[in-house]
Amino acid sequence: MKTTLKQLILTFTFVVAFMFQLNARILTVANPTTPQVAQYNTLQAAHDAAQSGDTIYLYPGLSHYSGLTVTKKVIIIGSGFNKITDYSDNSKIVGNDTIKFEKGSDGSILSSIIGKFNIKINDNNIFVKKCILNQILEEKNLTDVTIVNCYINNSLTVSENTSSITCNNIFACNNSIIMKQNSTIILKNNVFYKGNGDNGYYPSFIDASTSRTFISICNVFIGYFTSNIYPQDVLSQYSFDIQPNDGRWYENNFHLQVNSPGKNAGPNGSDVSIYSGDYPFDESGAPELPTIYYMSIPSTGSQKDGLSVEIKAKTN
Repeated sequence: MKTTLKQLILTFTFVVAFMFQLNARILTVANPTTPQVAQYNTLQAAHDAAQSGDTIYLYPGLSHYSGLTVTKKVIIIGSGFNKITDYSDNSKIVGNDTIKFEKGSDGSILSSIIGKFNIKINDNNIFVKKCILNQILEEKNLTDVTIVNCYINNSLTVSENTSSITCNNIFACNNSIIMKQNSTIILKNNVFYKGNGDNGYYPSFIDASTSRTFISICNVFIGYFTSNIYPQDVLSQYSFDIQPNDGRWYENNFHLQVNSPGKNAGPNGSDVSIYSGDYPFDESGAPELPTIYYMSIPSTGSQKDGLSVEIKAKTN
């Protein structure tokens, strides 16, 4: 009953958020089948039934979901990081599965989904945000690929003749950025650090060709950093070291200290931080939807007085 109530709350939230979008449909996905609380049990089934421009909501699941292949413009939204419950109530993708954006997916958005999954992008104008994932591969000859507010546990590969904007992400991995011939990447307000405790790897950039464009603005590089890209490309004038706390990544303290050299050191007096810039990092990973954060329901009611329910919601 607890899980069902949460999913009903999410349903209410999602419907209110988009009740005025008359030209697009809302499709829902949940993997419990008893009771049936959503229209579909898999992402692929919802995608296949969707029309271009539709939105798919992926409810928190009792088990992990499989990946999918996207061949039309869709918006896929999960429930966020939800770090308080240690991911027990999240929209999760099976580890090592892949979400593929193939031709026809131009304009698609993926938001607020977690797991050790991979993303493969093979069309233009793809936006990935607020996800926890393993790695991202951007295929050849693409434009307008944007990655923001993600936690990336492996690598981002930008293939030949592809341009990528990568802002306000956390990279905790080896071979953080892999660039191929004639690729372009704009890095702004990201954090690169050694993940997975003492067994983790130091971050590094792999430059597969000197024919590439690399722009680094307000990035933070923590600890020892290795690269075969020229230092002036990697260590921008706003980059400096901060020390995260021990523990899981979301317990790390990436906020600047009071006397940090990154304070007001960025463009127009902004901070050199993942919490500044175009897409300030959101530690909840919550989608840009109204969220019900409080509900009080009495255990009993009456025909005369009814049932007095108190609900509190907030915008994200």
